[in-house]
Amino acid sequence: PKVTISTPSKGAAAQIERAGNNFNVPRLELDRAFNDLNTVLTQARAVPHYENGVPAGYKLFQVMPDGFFGKLGLKDQDIICGIDGQPVNDPAKALELLGQLKTANHVELCVKRDGRSQNFAYDVR
Repeated sequence: PKVTISTPSKGAAAQIERAGNNFNVPRLELDRAFNDLNTVLTQARAVPHYENGVPAGYKLFQVMPDGFFGKLGLKDQDIICGIDGQPVNDPAKALELLGQLKTANHVELCVKRDGRSQNFAYDVR
């Protein structure tokens, strides 16, 4: 089933559309998030996640369901384990990949939820 999530906007309506783990993200919504990064970064917390003592991504908590990350299908306790096939296992790499998202047209996240890895695909239009 396709779900449309409306977001408050100035001017043209920006909606993130979801079909399963596939999302269509308006460029306007992404630009708005990057232009107000300080606010966006308060809408979820991420802490390093380790498996067998080895860095294995970032665990999310305090995810605001109506915030940017919630609209992207992310939930409390999700572990971001990769972006576009690249492991996210250190802060420098995470920031580098976050910066690349600003101009990307397609992004895939590896998300571990309830012990199972799944891919979330985002098409920016």
